[in-house]
Amino acid sequence: MSFVRYILNRLLYVAPQLFGIIFISFLLVKMIPGDPVVMMLGPVASQASIDALRESMGFNKPVLEQFVIYFGNVLQGDFGTSWQTTRPVVEDLLVRFPATLELVTLGLLLAMIIGVPLGIMAARRKKGPIRKFTDYYGLIAGAIPDFWLALVFVYVFYTILGIVPAPLGRVDMALLTPPAVTGSYIIDSLLIGDFEVLASTFGHLILPVTTLGLINAGRFSRLRNPRWSASFHPTSSATRR
Repeated sequence: MSFVRYILNRLLYVAPQLFGIIFISFLLVKMIPGDPVVMMLGPVASQASIDALRESMGFNKPVLEQFVIYFGNVLQGDFGTSWQTTRPVVEDLLVRFPATLELVTLGLLLAMIIGVPLGIMAARRKKGPIRKFTDYYGLIAGAIPDFWLALVFVYVFYTILGIVPAPLGRVDMALLTPPAVTGSYIIDSLLIGDFEVLASTFGHLILPVTTLGLINAGRFSRLRNPRWSASFHPTSSATRR
């Protein structure tokens, strides 16, 4: 029961935050210059077609009324239609979800490989260079925006050094993407034994995975449990005996 109560308490905090994020995001999108109806139909569309589509999408209503309609659709799982692809947003999200999952999984794995050992060593040593390095690393990693670090990596390792592929797409443009089975290029290229595509996929993942790994490793390094770290101490179990 305590676990269920904890989840319900968390949901009470999450619900208003999600509502605020949706509301602010909706208003920010409305503030962007340009007419999405014209972008969807093209510059040669007639005024009658533009007016008809604007009315069907509810863009001729007041902004708050548009938000009420939009939020009601979101609660029903309808996120609207993308003006870029003219397809339902849910379909675009499902198409891109495997690539996002692939990136996030590798990024968090690298973060754990870096951050967990640092956290353990820092918890075992109250003072010393390792503790100071971990503390400063956690502060710096938490303060640096991930998109800024990504741009720095692109500039250094692609523009200046030229040792990573161009930050465009998921594989080299000269290669054919593997048949979509899972949506993950790593898994799909392994299924057909295309190691050239596999190598290209890893090459394009190096910078984004490294960025996510270094940023999130700082958070893992601050998760220090004295009893957890003591279990890794070579003399802790002998001392207790």
